Amino acid sequence: METSFEPIMPGVYRSSMLERVYWGRPVADALVDELRVGEARRIFVVTNRSLAATPVPATLIGSLGERFVGSYAGVTAHAPRSCVIEAAALARAARADLLLALGGGSVIDATKVVALCLRHGYTETAQLEPHANIRPLDAGQRPDDADQWLRIIAVPTTLSGAEFAASAGLTDPARGLKHAFVAPMQMPRAIILDPAMTMVTPLALLQSTAMKAVDHAVERMTSITANAYSDTVSELALRMLGEALDAIGERPEDLDPRSRLQFGMFMSLRGAAAGVAVNVSHAIGHVLGAHAGVPHGQTSGVVLPAVLRWNREATAAAQRRIAAAMGRSDGDAAAAVEALARRLGLPSRLREVAVKQEDFPMIARKTMQEMLLRNSRKPVGGPQDIEAILQLAW
Repeated sequence: METSFEPIMPGVYRSSMLERVYWGRPVADALVDELRVGEARRIFVVTNRSLAATPVPATLIGSLGERFVGSYAGVTAHAPRSCVIEAAALARAARADLLLALGGGSVIDATKVVALCLRHGYTETAQLEPHANIRPLDAGQRPDDADQWLRIIAVPTTLSGAEFAASAGLTDPARGLKHAFVAPMQMPRAIILDPAMTMVTPLALLQSTAMKAVDHAVERMTSITANAYSDTVSELALRMLGEALDAIGERPEDLDPRSRLQFGMFMSLRGAAAGVAVNVSHAIGHVLGAHAGVPHGQTSGVVLPAVLRWNREATAAAQRRIAAAMGRSDGDAAAAVEALARRLGLPSRLREVAVKQEDFPMIARKTMQEMLLRNSRKPVGGPQDIEAILQLAW
């Protein structure tokens, strides 16, 4: 009997500077194990004001004991560059030898660039400019200056997944732009996924950041570099995220669906290790965040269905698998994503997040600066394609 197989696309799996991921464990217990590794004695905590107003940072700091040397709680949404400079100054003054990021994507991204500032001695936002949107080749090896970097332990409270990337997004409010800052040693040394840490996060925010994890999985399956490995972990992510999102709405106090959401988010990022990057939805989302202040979780529900409709012909096979993983048998991935956003009470149209049609040309021009567009299986020919997507999302 003859059997036909889909071809295995050539690729390479690169181990990053991430060394350990703890999941389903209390953060205090995981920290005991993690702090046995290395020689860190002076730990600086980075978080935000909303978390600082809860008992969580104090509990975490208490578990550090004499290792705790200071904190910064001034990270704001979309991680403006100024926050990074302020935090780096305090960490430098405290003579920190390890950074601990406690919070969502903005906090974790800011902490990565704090490490960059400490490595190079930066004290002003302008000094970051040469690193903006520069993506050095990642060979999966320790760089020559690895020992000159402070490492990071990340304790996420949302499902943005920022902790699983060596890249960080910072905004430049003066220009209304968001830039990527990439360095292998910005990758956290360890990540602690404690479902109890999500209890301080408003349920609506947790659900919207889970939508971002859905976006991570979907866009890896539609990427021009998609492969069997990334497709497999991404499909698992979509199944786990969908099931757990339905369960958490019914049982918000139950830690089990929260743990499943964290693991599904973890799987949605694993394809990156096989060289598979996200594409158009993320590129537009970055611009909407910086230009119009739209939270990332909301940009996914609004933009991703429109992108899937725009590139459906080029990604038909992938979209059938996406739809199936999300519980639809008709192959309509855009409808599956849109239905999930509505089920979660998230916006599904640009008009619902106060984005104006007259801003579309400017948003399109800014999006064309995004490196992620090159990962689209359907080529983005120019700003007119981005405007077409925005119209579909309107």
